[in-house]
Amino acid sequence: AARGGGMHIPTIIIPALTGINMNVESIKMSLGIENVNLTPKYERSVMLKFLIAPPGKLLDIKGLDKLESRDDIKFYYIDYKIGEIVRELKTGGDRAGYIIFDGETRQIVLKKEKEIENLIKWEVE
Repeated sequence: AARGGGMHIPTIIIPALTGINMNVESIKMSLGIENVNLTPKYERSVMLKFLIAPPGKLLDIKGLDKLESRDDIKFYYIDYKIGEIVRELKTGGDRAGYIIFDGETRQIVLKKEKEIENLIKWEVE
C-alpha cells in the first residue's frame, strides 16, 4: 500500500517545504482522482533535529516554552518524562526527542540549528 514516510514527513515536513498537502494528494492518488497537484507552492528548507540528553535521572527540562513561542518550530517531541532515566545514547531509540523547524533557505536553517538546540537545557542527576 502506498503511504507517506514516518517522522512527520508527509504531514509536517513536506507541507513546510513545499506547501503541498500530501495527505490530500495521496488520497486523491489512491482513489484514482486525476487532478493530483504535486507542484510546489514555494520552496523552503526544513530540519528534523534529533535531541540528545545526558544520561541519568531526568529532573527538569528548561526551554520548552521558548520552543513553543517560535513560529519556525513546526513540531517537537520529548521522549522522556520528568523522573525517568535517560539512557546513554547507543541506538536511535535512546534519543531524547526531536524538533522540526524551518527557514527560507538551507543556510538560514543551518544557522538556526545550534541556537534552537541550545534553547533546551536538560537537568539530570
